[in-house]
Amino acid sequence: MLPKIFSALLLSASISTALPSPHTPRQSQSLKFAGVNIAGFDFGCNSDGSCTASAAWPPLTKYYGADGLGQMQHFVKDDGFNIFRLPVGWQFLTNNVLGGPVVNANLAEYDDLVQACLSTGAWCIIDIHNYARWDRGIIGQGGPTDEEFAETWTTIAAKYKDESKIIFGIMNEPHDVPDIERWAQSVQAAVTAIRNAGATTQIILLPGNNWTSAETFVSNGSAAALSKVINPDGSTTNLIFDVHKYLDSDNSGTHAECVTNNIDNAWSPLADWLRENKRQALNTETGGGNTDSCVQFMCEQIAYQAANSDVFLGYVGWAAGNFLPGSYVLGETPTQSTSDGSWSDTLLVKSCVAPVADRDPLDQNGTMRILLIGRKIWTSQSSSSTKTISSCAEEAYPLPPNPYPTTTVWYNAYDICRQFERRTTQPAAPPSGLFELECARFLGYMVMEAPNDAGRENISKEIMSAADDAGLADLAKLYIGHSTHCFFLDEKDSLHNDIDYTLKRLLEEAPPNQSTAGKNALIRDQFRCMVSGFYDYDSVRYIPAAHEARQADLAHPGLSGRCVVTEAAHILPEGTETVFPDAQASEMADDYVASLSAVLERFGQVDPAELAGPAHHRLENIMTLHTEIHTFFDSLVVWFEPTSEPNEYIIGRADPTILLNSLPHTATVTFTSRCDELPLPNPRYLVLHAACARVVTFSGVYPYIIRLLDREDESSADVSEACTMPRL
Repeated sequence: MLPKIFSALLLSASISTALPSPHTPRQSQSLKFAGVNIAGFDFGCNSDGSCTASAAWPPLTKYYGADGLGQMQHFVKDDGFNIFRLPVGWQFLTNNVLGGPVVNANLAEYDDLVQACLSTGAWCIIDIHNYARWDRGIIGQGGPTDEEFAETWTTIAAKYKDESKIIFGIMNEPHDVPDIERWAQSVQAAVTAIRNAGATTQIILLPGNNWTSAETFVSNGSAAALSKVINPDGSTTNLIFDVHKYLDSDNSGTHAECVTNNIDNAWSPLADWLRENKRQALNTETGGGNTDSCVQFMCEQIAYQAANSDVFLGYVGWAAGNFLPGSYVLGETPTQSTSDGSWSDTLLVKSCVAPVADRDPLDQNGTMRILLIGRKIWTSQSSSSTKTISSCAEEAYPLPPNPYPTTTVWYNAYDICRQFERRTTQPAAPPSGLFELECARFLGYMVMEAPNDAGRENISKEIMSAADDAGLADLAKLYIGHSTHCFFLDEKDSLHNDIDYTLKRLLEEAPPNQSTAGKNALIRDQFRCMVSGFYDYDSVRYIPAAHEARQADLAHPGLSGRCVVTEAAHILPEGTETVFPDAQASEMADDYVASLSAVLERFGQVDPAELAGPAHHRLENIMTLHTEIHTFFDSLVVWFEPTSEPNEYIIGRADPTILLNSLPHTATVTFTSRCDELPLPNPRYLVLHAACARVVTFSGVYPYIIRLLDREDESSADVSEACTMPRL
């Protein structure tokens, strides 16, 4: 088991809870939404607004379509998706009668898909897929009236007014609309109808002209016109701009190869406008072929969106549902095994679009891919040969494209890191360039992971003050050293970690102590590992309530009664001098405090006193973990990233092959407490731990940390083994 967590590894992922300013990219946060379109009810619809109602094909086995429910269950459980868009033709809803009421029988069929979506726990977008038209006539501009359009939305909204996870997508891809201001009036009519029908709080998506392209959303006047659309109370709460963007040569979404990540021409200008105007957008259609070029550019696009998640809520890939696997150039439909019923994703989904890594880390080309929500996936060819420091560096993640406005110090500092990275990867780079490469990435990810202006500003200025590559490397080593000194210390061997003394002092001054905290955590976590759900062995043996709960689980065919040894795991380390009880260690204490000041306060604006003494053992900083999971958690190989749902976390891991028998086979885990008096782990602490784990993984500094710890005989350190993460 590696030593206590490297938690202060750049507090650029601080535990600050302050909301970002309107002008600050929220780097360390995840996108709120990631999902897939489930097509079928839109079949038969054309871009001129004509739809053949009888051609609509429900993507449900009940109607002889695809297993849309099974697809969505797989996408949620195995891939971590949390939103689905359900396109439907207007003509289908009214049975081809313009201005007619929504036909109950047709709506009932569509509702079957909506309910299937809701049953997965995901958000569900109702999307009228008519291109602002009905049979070539533009709504409010020679075609259907605003009243006819609003009447349809009144019926739909009234049906789903009590469903908090329903999102109303007013219209798919308006295009060639002559008067954008007039179109905004039609959108306003729909918004007013939805709100007046009782759906007062749900998200409503506002689409613009030119296929609601993210690239032209501002320049063609859509952003300005739609900014005038308001709720009945005069607010714009939950009125979100709906944007699309594909990555092929003509932005049509019809080619297998991708040529752009859309950052410079679309996402960056749009992000600037949204931030300046305090608005947000959701990318409800994007996609590409199952090709290497699309994997590269799509992952870069998603990384940029995540880096600007204060203005971009997420993305929805096009498309699964009734597209047969392998039959459609942009298909994202998974394939189901006829033998065991398991699902396999397409290359683009498993490599990039899915927010959670494919559980099979090696694809047919032997390429390992690891993906966290909103982060670019980077690849390295696997090899059976012994690993070296070189291969460790190559298996780290190259720095993504620069996500910052060109006029900021952040842009300039991050660009320096990327240039440093390029120089160290050139063939002529000296042997020392191997570690310089890690330094370049470490500094770059310090900038990327900073959660607030102050942390990002501080590291950016220090990067810019470095005179040359050697200065940059020294700066990186300084902070790696500070962080290692603070938090990657071996509890068993450290001279300044007298456990008996510390516990005695805690008992005398301010209980609860570590033992009491562990017992309280066991009660809170219902005598289980709070991640795997496995029972604590000693609790089952000696506590009747735990024994009875396990017996009840054993009687249930769907539950496991497995028992394991658990431990009380601290999320963050001790934050004060209590780890230095011996006066002889005063010099160590001075260094430790200096490191705390440099890392915690400078980058995270975190007061070390928050984790002082007994406060270190607060339940907010304690998790009951299976010993195997605890080992990897402390080693920054396993982490937990909060989602938008309370106490729900994405399970992250540096290597998707580890702990397959201990971690749950789901993308997320939800923590629960036996009673309100026993608080759950603090999401701020878990955000910090997860960010530190990401930086270690992305930058490739893990081998260097091992060498720092191997002070007794650095020359004999087995670097090859140090490159390999521990596995069970």
